[in-house]
Amino acid sequence: MNLEAYAKKIFGFALTKTNNVQDAEDLSQEILISLYNSSEKINKVDNVDAYVYKICLYTWSNFYRRQRRHWNNINIDILLDLRDKDEIDDLIEEEERQNLILMLRKELAYMSKVYREILIKFYFEKKSIKEISKELYTPQGTVKWYLYEAKRKLREDIKLKNSMESYRPIKMSVGHCGNPGKNNEPNSYFSSLLYQNIAYVAYKEPMTIEEISRKLEVGAAFVEEALENLEYSDLIKKTGNKYQTAFFIYEPKDSIPLLDMMIEKSEQVALPIYEALYGMLEKIKSVGFLGSNIDENVLMWTLYPCCIQLLLEKVEDYKELSNTVPPEHKDGGKYIANGSVQVREELRYKGGKYSQIYSRYSCEGLKTREADSNLHSYQIDSYFEGLKWREFNASDLDKLWRISEIVRNNIKPNEFEKIIIAEYVQLGYLSVDNEKVSFNFPIMTKEEKEEVFKTIDNEFERLNSKTLLKCLANSCYKLWKGRTPSTIPDNDVRYRALNDVSNIIIGCMEYIERIGKLRTPKEEEKGALSTIVWKE
Repeated sequence: MNLEAYAKKIFGFALTKTNNVQDAEDLSQEILISLYNSSEKINKVDNVDAYVYKICLYTWSNFYRRQRRHWNNINIDILLDLRDKDEIDDLIEEEERQNLILMLRKELAYMSKVYREILIKFYFEKKSIKEISKELYTPQGTVKWYLYEAKRKLREDIKLKNSMESYRPIKMSVGHCGNPGKNNEPNSYFSSLLYQNIAYVAYKEPMTIEEISRKLEVGAAFVEEALENLEYSDLIKKTGNKYQTAFFIYEPKDSIPLLDMMIEKSEQVALPIYEALYGMLEKIKSVGFLGSNIDENVLMWTLYPCCIQLLLEKVEDYKELSNTVPPEHKDGGKYIANGSVQVREELRYKGGKYSQIYSRYSCEGLKTREADSNLHSYQIDSYFEGLKWREFNASDLDKLWRISEIVRNNIKPNEFEKIIIAEYVQLGYLSVDNEKVSFNFPIMTKEEKEEVFKTIDNEFERLNSKTLLKCLANSCYKLWKGRTPSTIPDNDVRYRALNDVSNIIIGCMEYIERIGKLRTPKEEEKGALSTIVWKE
């Protein structure tokens, strides 16, 4: 037998079975050795080509069994032709055949509902095309088309899957600006790692259910349910048969351009604003509100961010953005959602030119609260108070106002009021010395607030300080607009810019503390830091 005449065909056979040149060379060598060892038998057979093919199949079967733990290339044509399994039984033992069936079952789980139903009925329930057509009220031609398309999809997807690493799940925290839905949407969805990862993979480009399912290696049935909920809350948009996330998701590195802009702007405007406020501090303290006698640094930590907020509200482009309201969702909420991908601390801002500063911009919340009794508050949970989220709500305003009346009128508190005082002493808002209660933050009557804010307004108006923050809001909007997928409405982008321009407040606080104008707060001062309450 002339083995050289068959060598090219044998290599072609090996390559189709392995889809790998190195494995094909190994398999070809084994086939050629088997043929050489069988040369005496070959001379006695009538059909040499058929005998060579049989040796090829037999050698490939043995080769496959040895390599199956490391072999990622499955012949999908054999996988799908399980109903006609004579050749498979000749090639592979029952264990290998069952492994292929398991592979098919897994792949079916990733497919959308109509494909799953037809394939399960055809391959596993052994039903004919006619029977499937009758059960699903679908023309036989349509059933045949789905079977053809399913086979094509499986072939392509298994090949793709075996050419790439498995998807690594991310962890993401999702919050919102505005009022949540009736079941605390969007927060209630994203305690689920599945919901987080569906939103993440479909953020930059639209994907079908099958593409999402295969990407995450999660059954399509689970993906379908999650997508239904997310689409209901307008957090995912569907176009045709594809889905794309419709809320902001960013990794820490995505916020670097915004932080860089804020750092550079803060270094220009922070000191002039600080010096203007400090110059009128004695006049402000002379108003005599509760908390006016606290440590000068602590008082500046509260009044300084409020002043920057007042300046922002006088700038034209900020006022224009302020007309933007969070969108209404079918779940009853009015909010925009924000997703932040969690990464290791050393990777958060890798490569940024101000990497030693970025972490100081961390902020758990810039909160405004209102009570029915016309009480208002402003509070910042920042890096400088320890990044602790302080629950500070309408009920707190009412309780603290009651204590302020006791202090102003020198009333002896009753037992219930003593409990309230003890509660806020523990939180750091109040202090008690020889049974005398004092406030560790400014709390003002309507008249006191008007006098303090009028003093600030007049001084900043005289200095024309609002020009310091001109065009900052518009710059924030343009930055986000250029980095946001088209599925996110312009209204949401504007509302996001409106919230993010407030980073200038944190930036100015950071710069003033960095250059030593404000000392770093002591641990016992952090409980009430950057908190102010007033009556309207």
